[in-house]
Amino acid sequence: MPRIRFQVSVLSALLAVASLVGLGACANFGGSLPREEGLHPRLTPFSYIEEGKLISLGVDTAAARRRGDDEFIPFAIGIANIGQGRITLTRESFTLVDDQGRHYPLAGFREVRDAHAQPAMDFRLTEHFAGAFAGRFDAWPLVKMVFFPSVSIPSQGILTEDLQVPRYHWVYDMLYFPHPEGPLLGRKYEILFKTKELKHPIVIKFRIR
Repeated sequence: MPRIRFQVSVLSALLAVASLVGLGACANFGGSLPREEGLHPRLTPFSYIEEGKLISLGVDTAAARRRGDDEFIPFAIGIANIGQGRITLTRESFTLVDDQGRHYPLAGFREVRDAHAQPAMDFRLTEHFAGAFAGRFDAWPLVKMVFFPSVSIPSQGILTEDLQVPRYHWVYDMLYFPHPEGPLLGRKYEILFKTKELKHPIVIKFRIR
């Protein structure tokens, strides 16, 4: 398995951000989140959240909107297991769908690495979302998820190919998809999330602005 040199520092940063930003996120619990017709509620200016009874799924587009000319587009993803005994995450669990119905499976780790992606910068661009999502589940353990390890920043860990997430646990990672056909900004997208434990995929609808 390829060794990574990034994830521990990323997870530490997420927990630090959660402690600082999570309190502000909790302040929104009493009111409704802003929502655009046809899309899921916005958790932060560039992120969206689907709050189901079994799974909470969040997606952040702050890094994607800066990578419109890149071969692979990054989305920060947060998943909390609220009501399922256990869920299994694989690379096949995630699919990007554009506004023309075209499907884009998760990119390969080596493809993204060879395209000189910038995961360190992408994580920094999504710190607001990381804190807001973590603040909703700040008492729950974080399970390490590493689908796209960086080889340029010191850390420890291995590439994730199959991940078990127990109930009342959550995960966070940066996922990369092939660039959708056509221009990126201003369009609506969906991410389909599926696991073998769920009867139906979970869909989150969002826009890259």
